[in-house]
Amino acid sequence: PASWYVDPLVVPAMERDAVFARGWTWAGRCDQVSTNGSYLVGSTGSVKYVVVRGEDGVLRAFHNACRHHGMEVASAPGDVPGANHSATSTSTSASTSAGDGLGDPYQRNCGEAPTSAKCFACPYHGWTYDLEGSLVKATKIGGMQNFIVADHGLKPIRVAEWGPFVMLRLGDAGGESEDGPEAWMGADVAAKISGNAWSDEPKSMRHVARREYRLRCNWKVFADNYLDGGYHVPFAHPALVADGVDMKKYETEIFGEYVSVQTVNGGEFARFSAKDSAAREADSAMAAAAIKEQKENRSRRSEAKRKKAMKRLSPTARRKAENAPRANDRAERLPPQPSRAELTRLGDSALYAFVYPNLMINRYGPWMDTNVVLPGPGPNECVVLFDYFIRADADGADEKFMTESLRASDAVQSEDKWLCEKVQGGLESPGYGTGRYAPAMEAAMYHFHRRLWLDLTEEA
Repeated sequence: PASWYVDPLVVPAMERDAVFARGWTWAGRCDQVSTNGSYLVGSTGSVKYVVVRGEDGVLRAFHNACRHHGMEVASAPGDVPGANHSATSTSTSASTSAGDGLGDPYQRNCGEAPTSAKCFACPYHGWTYDLEGSLVKATKIGGMQNFIVADHGLKPIRVAEWGPFVMLRLGDAGGESEDGPEAWMGADVAAKISGNAWSDEPKSMRHVARREYRLRCNWKVFADNYLDGGYHVPFAHPALVADGVDMKKYETEIFGEYVSVQTVNGGEFARFSAKDSAAREADSAMAAAAIKEQKENRSRRSEAKRKKAMKRLSPTARRKAENAPRANDRAERLPPQPSRAELTRLGDSALYAFVYPNLMINRYGPWMDTNVVLPGPGPNECVVLFDYFIRADADGADEKFMTESLRASDAVQSEDKWLCEKVQGGLESPGYGTGRYAPAMEAAMYHFHRRLWLDLTEEA
């Protein structure tokens, strides 16, 4: 019903506890917290969190709120007094431009050198916590009654790593999880996603960019658009169809309560092998060295022949020959010729996995991108974070290819942004109440709505 998308009593207050706190949700990337002392901050709705890898190498997560007066104890780079705080803070370092809501240009390599700390000191009153969340310093607390230091550490959140992602269970305290993300979503589908998205080896995909989009719509409108089984693609994204997305090979599968997977042409990809990749790199280097040696040998022989021929010329002819461009000079001015099969952005197969409530994992061609839609402070606001990864062993994935691919993706997101904001406008109109499902296309959307209904009516 439309009320789920526009009612300020339902959105976001009820969803915080009923939807986002019950299962595992995305918090960031593992490469952001790969070294001891590195941390990331983020928020899902009103829940602010900090994830940190301790000096002992253990990954922990906490509510990002000082136990004294609630001040956030950890901040993203650049989040300092005097900075522009008109935009909603997210876990990305990319700010957002006003106007079109499309965010800043792509942040290559995310612009994120891992942020690190030895401790978290509250900038408000100086209360200080170690990386395990314990309170180690509290200033001027003389006279406080019944104050037990050990009871005033940062409140923990359960955290786990799944492939290249950091996942949180916002409704649970820290500690060993009996059911990690894989068990929660189902071992079979977790294996299907990890096997095809990152070949069971997170390092097979290299992170290259992050983009942030701000949309004037409810977060569920964006999810619905993703889950319509490609219904809107021929009408709203003609370039995708022109680029080879075969809608006749578009299929949707439902897995348990929390996951749906849409595929094009099976959604399967060649396995990644670090050993094979290294071997290919070594072979390429050897081949390049052999080609270079051949060119140098030919150049030496050609130069020797040229000098010998020059001796037989008259002085006038010799001067003309000296000033004429040589074959090697002409070759250097020619555009480089492709030496391998053309690499394409979309490829022949695609996999689009939705992990309830707000994580989307997309695998196509040499690319993987993730979309995380985060509810805004009001029912008609949301932020979508896109992280782009490319296969580490992708031949031909040079700077030009990546830039053109990212621009093509941005064009698709601009089209989806327009669609979602127009849908939100219609939902807010008194002319709309409830809609209908197209069973042949919108099974994944129905699956999402059913899970929402169970959570919001507390019949889970």
